[in-house]
Amino acid sequence: MLAEPPAEPRSLPLGPLARRLTHPSLLTRFTTLLAVAVTVFVFCWSLAYMLLPQGVLRGRTGGAALAGGDQAASSFTLEWLRIFAVNFVIVAGAVVASNLLRTRRGVPLGYWSALVMIGIAAVVTGTNSFSIQAETTNKLAPSLELLGHPGPYELASYVLATTAAFGVGRWQLTGRWPHSKAHRLPPAHVNGRQLGLGLAAAGLTLLITAAWEAARIVANG
Repeated sequence: MLAEPPAEPRSLPLGPLARRLTHPSLLTRFTTLLAVAVTVFVFCWSLAYMLLPQGVLRGRTGGAALAGGDQAASSFTLEWLRIFAVNFVIVAGAVVASNLLRTRRGVPLGYWSALVMIGIAAVVTGTNSFSIQAETTNKLAPSLELLGHPGPYELASYVLATTAAFGVGRWQLTGRWPHSKAHRLPPAHVNGRQLGLGLAAAGLTLLITAAWEAARIVANG
């Protein structure tokens, strides 16, 4: 007798936030996760500024390791390409690829990866732990002045990329940690238009913000 195929993993009931994070519309997913990301960033930035010493994470993050040191490249073009390459690896490897796995509620793991990256960036900002020293040597207090820097738009591209790649999930976790198991999901339709446009927009944003950041570094160097 042939064995029955494994049952499809069952997701836990979705709350209002999870329903918006898994909505068919890319715009809904993006704006919802962006709102969560802004909240996480401001919260972590404020705590880091108030409680942590200046420079506590300098040279200790994955981005710093990928950048290869705290010295700027010898030209604008090389610095631009270096910054873009670091962000591309983070987005492709740590954020989008994580979407292959979904949580028990069916939310892509990449959402959590993006929020972790954004929380780390907030601590780096609040403690002025940038690999290449910012204009000031002091910690950076929460301020809307940050919107005049490339960082927030760079992080927004992380959010856009992971929400665009919502449909690439292949496995879903079931059971509670540490007894969770990953079960393969049945083939699902991927909205190629949303995926392509979202990733293209995120990539273009990363190229622009990398050029912006490289220009600032070269100008201050």
